[in-house]
Amino acid sequence: LDLDPLLTRSVFYVVFSAAVTIGYVVLLGAAHALGPGEPPGFSAWTPFLFTLAVVVIFAPVRRAVQRLVDRLFFRTHYDPEATVEAVSRTLAASLDRSEIVAAIARTLTETMAPAPCLLLLPDGAGTLRDRSGMAVEAGDPVVRAVPGPGASVMSLVAGSSPGARSLAAEGAKLIVALRVEESLEGLLALGPKRSGAAYGSHDLRLLRTLGNQSAIALRNAASYAAVRELTATLEQRVEERTQDLARTHEALLAARTHLARADKLASLGRLVAGIAHEINNPVAFINASVDLIHTAALDLRERLDGTADPACAERLDALAQNANICREGAARAARIVRELTAFARAPQDGREPTDLHAGLDRALQLLRGEYRDRIEIRRAYGDIPRPRCNPGQIDQVFMNLLTNAVQAVEGQGEIRLRTYADNGSVFVEVSDSGPGIAPELCERVFEPFFTTKAVGQGTGLGLAIAHSLVARHGGDIQLQSAPGKGATFVVRLPVDPPPVVPESA
Repeated sequence: LDLDPLLTRSVFYVVFSAAVTIGYVVLLGAAHALGPGEPPGFSAWTPFLFTLAVVVIFAPVRRAVQRLVDRLFFRTHYDPEATVEAVSRTLAASLDRSEIVAAIARTLTETMAPAPCLLLLPDGAGTLRDRSGMAVEAGDPVVRAVPGPGASVMSLVAGSSPGARSLAAEGAKLIVALRVEESLEGLLALGPKRSGAAYGSHDLRLLRTLGNQSAIALRNAASYAAVRELTATLEQRVEERTQDLARTHEALLAARTHLARADKLASLGRLVAGIAHEINNPVAFINASVDLIHTAALDLRERLDGTADPACAERLDALAQNANICREGAARAARIVRELTAFARAPQDGREPTDLHAGLDRALQLLRGEYRDRIEIRRAYGDIPRPRCNPGQIDQVFMNLLTNAVQAVEGQGEIRLRTYADNGSVFVEVSDSGPGIAPELCERVFEPFFTTKAVGQGTGLGLAIAHSLVARHGGDIQLQSAPGKGATFVVRLPVDPPPVVPESA
């Protein structure tokens, strides 16, 4: 298979010597052609100078003669040194496996043009596989038989193993193991040259050099790919962990807000439980006394009508008016106590599938006198299931939210109601066209006693009670608002809420 290197060198030196001799003879002939006798300037130094010139131009002449000999006598149409230099630059600059494979295939095609030209690479599962689908087990005897370390070339002996038979069936005659030390990075399987010429020593040297550089390039590409994959994995993990931390941080902030609100409600509950009875008794006494005073004042005014001193009649009228004012104040105090008691009262179950649309309509009917002829009600009820709720408590939630919406709309305006279901929960949106709420106040609207209304127009407990009742059902209320754009309260209620846990005594 290999051409004897001695024959190659012999042919080269014969041709080189002939070229030098012919050059010297031509020089002498030219000198004698100038005239008879010894030519001017020709002396004993002439052979020495000619030899010196030959030494100076030896390297380029040697390469030119070598290429000429290879092409004329051994059918070599490429420059091995230039080929090695070019492919070395390409392989050294590439860290992409596909680019390396393309460079190897291009080099072999442009130099030896073997058919077939198979490059089998590890697939990570113990198999060497070519892009065409050809595969050989990495532990096959034909692979182990290629001597190492480094790249080695071996003639294929057909039938020696399953891998050898598969390669022979593809037409392979030579195999080149691409190794870095003892690590196998790939396998080249080459068929005969398309030119029909045998593989020469220069071809085998090129294959060994190409094999060594290809193995190193493939190893570097694999290491780079592994580092890049590890980097991508680490970046993904860092991003996931960052998102987890952000979600955890948000959950902690929400939990802290919830705990602070729960602590306020618990403190309020304890306060109300201790003083509600003491407040209710004086309020009831005041109501009874004020009713007696009001009735007595009106009775005296009627009895003395026309006979009483005008100043006395005026005082009786003032007494009746003051009694009315006292009655209104006592009623307001009683209402505040009732609202406070709602926080202190332990949640009761009594849950049943509840028609939320009917609850909204009932609340609107009760408030009709406050919004008639000035507020337009727009309903967008969706097809929602009936969640298990305490109907009375949910009606109170709707009443409080709609009361807040009606009071927020000054003059003409509208209130929009929308319901829908999503992911096991039902949602109720109550939107108004009022002035909206400043962002810095949105987080406080559910705090007890917080209100943006004027003194005497609200207790600041309506939204707090609504939030507490919805939370008892496993839901929540969100506020979406901006100054000048109205406000939207979104109530979320699970269709199947968790059971009520009774409060400990």
